[in-house]
Amino acid sequence: MLYLRKNVLAVVVLGFASGLPLALVAGTLSAWLTTAGISLKTIGMFALVQIPFNFKFVWSPLIDQVKLPLLSILGRRRSWLLVIEIALFIVIFAISTFSPDRNIQAIALLTVVFAFLSATHDIV
Repeated sequence: MLYLRKNVLAVVVLGFASGLPLALVAGTLSAWLTTAGISLKTIGMFALVQIPFNFKFVWSPLIDQVKLPLLSILGRRRSWLLVIEIALFIVIFAISTFSPDRNIQAIALLTVVFAFLSATHDIV
């Protein structure tokens, strides 16, 4: 069956991993902030963290040219994927450790980092 081939399954997994962060930033984060009692004005400002997705063309040439030295055995794309996936995991975990009603600034900063990493993941 076509959908059980190794290459097709790899594309499905990477497609899911690529789309999930945007869904987290757009939907899940808004729901979490709403249930925490954050004002709609503040939640609306979080929509601005999606800007890196619109400007990823700016740093995509850099990603295409730079080889990560210690991971070059994996190849340029795979090494970037590994680094970005680990960084995304760390940032998602870090966001989950904060409470929106007490640390909204930290969550905002981490969300911007998360969006940048996610946009970079899309590039790779």
